[in-house]
Amino acid sequence: MIKELIIGSTPLEMTIALLEDGQVVEVFIERERTRGILGNIYKGRVTKIVPGMQAAFVDIGLGRSAFLFVSDFLEESYPGVEEGFESQADADWAATEGPGTGAESLAADDGRNEASRERSVRTSILPPRISVDSGTGVVPVGAGRVAAGWAPTILPELLSGFDSPSRGAGGSGGGKSNGAPGKSSRRNRSRKRRGGGNAAHLSIGRVLQENQEILVQVSKEPIGRKGARITSHVAFPGRYLVYMPTVSHVGVSRRIVSDEERRRLRRLIRELRRDFTKGGFIVRTVAENHSKEELRRDMEYLTRLWDRVRREGQRMAAPAQVYAEPSLSERVVRDYLSADFRQVHIDDEEEYERTLEMVRRLSPELASRIKLYPKDSDILHDYGIDAEIEKALRPKVWLKSGGHIVINQTEALVAIDVNTGRYVGKTDSLEDTITRTNLEVVKELARQIRLRNIGGIIIIDFIDMSDSANQRQVLEALRRELSKDKAPFKVLDFNEFGLVALTRKRDKQSLERTLSQRCSVCEGTGLTRSVRTVCYSVHHQVQKMLPLSPDAKSMTIRCHPEIGKALRGGENLVLKEIKKLTGQKVRVKTDPLLPIEQFEVIGN
Repeated sequence: MIKELIIGSTPLEMTIALLEDGQVVEVFIERERTRGILGNIYKGRVTKIVPGMQAAFVDIGLGRSAFLFVSDFLEESYPGVEEGFESQADADWAATEGPGTGAESLAADDGRNEASRERSVRTSILPPRISVDSGTGVVPVGAGRVAAGWAPTILPELLSGFDSPSRGAGGSGGGKSNGAPGKSSRRNRSRKRRGGGNAAHLSIGRVLQENQEILVQVSKEPIGRKGARITSHVAFPGRYLVYMPTVSHVGVSRRIVSDEERRRLRRLIRELRRDFTKGGFIVRTVAENHSKEELRRDMEYLTRLWDRVRREGQRMAAPAQVYAEPSLSERVVRDYLSADFRQVHIDDEEEYERTLEMVRRLSPELASRIKLYPKDSDILHDYGIDAEIEKALRPKVWLKSGGHIVINQTEALVAIDVNTGRYVGKTDSLEDTITRTNLEVVKELARQIRLRNIGGIIIIDFIDMSDSANQRQVLEALRRELSKDKAPFKVLDFNEFGLVALTRKRDKQSLERTLSQRCSVCEGTGLTRSVRTVCYSVHHQVQKMLPLSPDAKSMTIRCHPEIGKALRGGENLVLKEIKKLTGQKVRVKTDPLLPIEQFEVIGN
């Protein structure tokens, strides 16, 4: 597979497209006035405690308060526990080491759908409370949810761009632990012995107070009317590592399957960590087979970054931004660029120099693949990206065979309907025609989900297949195509209604909501009242106005041209009834600037 990154930049916005074999599969858009805040660190002030939700609202200077769950924050206490916690944690990790374990694996439950993650708050276990000595006092740095491990809640968002452990491996069941059976429960029992409590019994009022200043990181962008989700866990992603200063364990990406390589990487990180910090690290998948010196370089950069952020946080007064994530191009290149990418094209010289400098620092062997695109040419048009974005805003997607899919996004879920359309098949078997259509749909459907950045609950109505073997074939193809996506997902089997449900991690607005706004005419319904209905509404409005003023000599109906045409033609009976009701002369005046549903009745 040939991969490329296309980066088009203007003073107003930046658009990045990920191409696989020449097809646009993902799009990232960042506008200067609405720049994303995921991963940013703020010094905030608690404005409101909500005991009923075991949460707090925190002013971080964005106008709308951010949301903090009690399980995402842990106050300073238990002095001296970190050393004992670290050694015990490492012992637990060593006992359960193997594919499917490690910090990334433990973060898995945070990648599930939003509802299940929120429910886990009430049944999770909190780890021992940890603090960091800043030199001028103890600074609270937070705690973690432990439903399936205590990796920071921001990790799914930070890792979703590359090595997320939460992606579904298929299967219809839910709720299975990652790794071998029983390991998760052993880890939780061990944490209970070290003093962890149950989150259900921890009161938000005990750990936070109004007007308290805290250091937090945005773990989820504001979506719709919801404010940002924040956590007091801090996580900094680098090229090969993710640094977590508030915990003390070492984890390895579950996608590194070689036991020998996992042990090598864990040993190297523990050796390097002695020279830098007691913080925790997750080894990313891209670190596989890389040298100790490359890991050291990444670790030096990340630990220096945390020291700088911590000093800034102590100096500033809340609310204030302490640290901002790099530009969109730097983040995407940092998280996506690997040896299997052919080139990265950037049309802005300043952005090119900045990105090239970052790649030289993190992965110098890939620096030659960063190319400056001629500014006198439109890079987005040349690669067909503008056209793909335009198509992605339409509900209907046509397939090469003549079939099509219809994608409808709602507040609660996304519904996808599959239709054969003009495809009639090449055999005499209806089942074969349907199966072939569904298999073709799967590839395009997975691409559209990534391209449109659709998240949450997704319901797919495939064309009904009577053969269970064909159903399994389609499901396997769906999981295989979705495995190319870096966002966490989970796919369920066909249910009794022939529907397939899947969930995909939603960490930011979909492409549709990024580029569109609610229609002022239909108010988001996608429908307007019919011409006949509006004509009858005019008649009803006249009835409500009776009796008219004695001075009124005539009546004027001001409406859209389509309504005026109907009143004079096919719906002239309405106009006759209005004249009969009023006993006056009635004039119809059209205005093309009026929405079709709006009209005005004026007595003259």
